[in-house]
Amino acid sequence: MTSRLLIVDDEPRMCSLLAAILQCDEYQIDIAHSGTEALAMTENKAYDLVVTDQLMPGMTGLELLARLQGSDSSQKAILVTGSQGGSTEHALREGLVCDIITKPFANDAVKDAVRRALHPKSPPSPSAL
Repeated sequence: MTSRLLIVDDEPRMCSLLAAILQCDEYQIDIAHSGTEALAMTENKAYDLVVTDQLMPGMTGLELLARLQGSDSSQKAILVTGSQGGSTEHALREGLVCDIITKPFANDAVKDAVRRALHPKSPPSPSAL
């Protein structure tokens, strides 16, 4: 079964990198370059997982996720950030996000975070052991 992923980042290179990391897996990937664009896309499609950058102009990743979960409390999400701390850790504790990926990241860390978010009981990949 194909899972639908939405990658949100204002940096086109980061969107391309994340999409390339995940392309070999069974995912249908869409890309948005802002929180506003992501909100518009979620009006027309349901996504199994949203992977969003934290720091974006206009609307942060956490603001985006709060708005998405306001309309769908079951929306799964992963936050990508340059540094963990206060608000990102709070989002993880409160269940706003399934996981946090800290930049710079390893390709396998991204794949494993997405796999865990979509299939919480699945074992880690052999390369992560």
